[in-house]
Amino acid sequence: METHAVPFRDADGKIVSLLAVTRDITDRKSAEAKIAQYTSQLKELTQHLQHVREEERAALSRELHDELGQQLTAIKMDLSWLNKKINTEELRSKLQETMHLTLDAVSTVRRINSELRPSLLDNLGLFAALEHQVNEFSKRYKVSCSFQVAIDEPKFDQHYNIAIFRIFQETLNNIAKHAEASEVKVEIKEEDGNFHLIIEDNGIGFNPNGESKARSFGILGMTERAMMMDGTLTVRSDPGKGTTLHLIVPTISLQ
Repeated sequence: METHAVPFRDADGKIVSLLAVTRDITDRKSAEAKIAQYTSQLKELTQHLQHVREEERAALSRELHDELGQQLTAIKMDLSWLNKKINTEELRSKLQETMHLTLDAVSTVRRINSELRPSLLDNLGLFAALEHQVNEFSKRYKVSCSFQVAIDEPKFDQHYNIAIFRIFQETLNNIAKHAEASEVKVEIKEEDGNFHLIIEDNGIGFNPNGESKARSFGILGMTERAMMMDGTLTVRSDPGKGTTLHLIVPTISLQ
């Protein structure tokens, strides 16, 4: 039940009577409980789908490394052996071209493999994987990047590490596709028991309220990942003033 009461006062300000209205809010409370239940189930489903997707990426990454990567390496070795045996200049020139194509294919497989599931994330940890991602981004897109870390790496579980890495990866992809930036600054710090990841670019910016569906869905996906870590994600941007993404994840429970 819900009751609202309104006092009536006399000329001296004393309460002389009350008007109270009581109503049954059982249906409203029941609806609120159902919404809370559906929200919880949706969050669990989203987490499950994210984990399944990461497992599929890890499996595909292993296949690329173990099967296709080894096959390309064997082809490269065979081509190198043939290059030593061939005396015709025309055939040797053609063989050299084929070897260069094979090397390019090996590099492509390594890049795709790294994007699917970077080995650094599993072997050396989150910060090493983020720094490597920044360096590769800078080389590939000719963008000046800085990477500042002011804390020791938190002891997040693997799901948190993957979620943070995917948010970071999606942000860099958005910068490459839309920002037209010449400089990117990455800062990692800790304040008030929270992990902070701040990514700032000096690009053309955008209007968050009028952005395309593709980027809106990208931001929504990153926000969902942040929520699964009980964190928050904010994106600040204005046309012509660059964009700043700020991810906050609690670390108090890790201590």
